[in-house]
Amino acid sequence: MIAIWLFIFAPLFSNANTLTMNLVGKLEDRCEINFTSGQKIDLSDSNIKTLPLDIYCNQPLGVSVYSKNGGLKLDKRDDIPPFDYLFEININKANIHEEVKSIDLLSEKRFDSSGVIPFSALGEIRITLEDRLLYAGYYEDVIEIDVFPSINSVIN
Repeated sequence: MIAIWLFIFAPLFSNANTLTMNLVGKLEDRCEINFTSGQKIDLSDSNIKTLPLDIYCNQPLGVSVYSKNGGLKLDKRDDIPPFDYLFEININKANIHEEVKSIDLLSEKRFDSSGVIPFSALGEIRITLEDRLLYAGYYEDVIEIDVFPSINSVIN
């Protein structure tokens, strides 16, 4: 009878082992822009040109844009003001559709994806001259474009 009693109540006296398992992972922020057809826009024969771009960002993104001259400046002619243009950037998947006059790009402008994470996205930059170039010579402006993760997802 004692053997039966031990057999019946044996499961009540057994010790259970608990296994704890931690799963972890980390992925670094990545935000980059690539121009698929070069980084130069030549407005010698046209008032409007577009430049396609690829963006990859694994969190909401911000874009900053800055112009060195605020327009197309004629080389070695400080007496002639830069020729104004309209800068447009469109990245549909990131909800970025902005137009800015070149003179306003003398101070950095920032845009964001309003919380949208685009991952891999196509877009374009369009430059439209407000007036045709008049004087013979070489014109230039340098536009700095930076993409970065937008932690706050709202940039002023």
